[in-house]
Amino acid sequence: MVSDEGNGFNYKQLPDPSSEENIEKVSGRGLFIIKNLSDELKFEREGATLVMTFQITSKDIEVA
Repeated sequence: MVSDEGNGFNYKQLPDPSSEENIEKVSGRGLFIIKNLSDELKFEREGATLVMTFQITSKDIEVA
């Protein structure tokens, strides 16, 4: 979980950073990466809190 003290943002209308009009922009990649790497992403408090879920099984853990 990651929280911010701000008012949040409109997470329902996030621009696609891989679309042609956004591909050369230098910002707007963080949530795209989080959304694609996490198993589940929820926005709370109007987008001021992100709850990321990662499913890890015992086969994902390497024991030395």
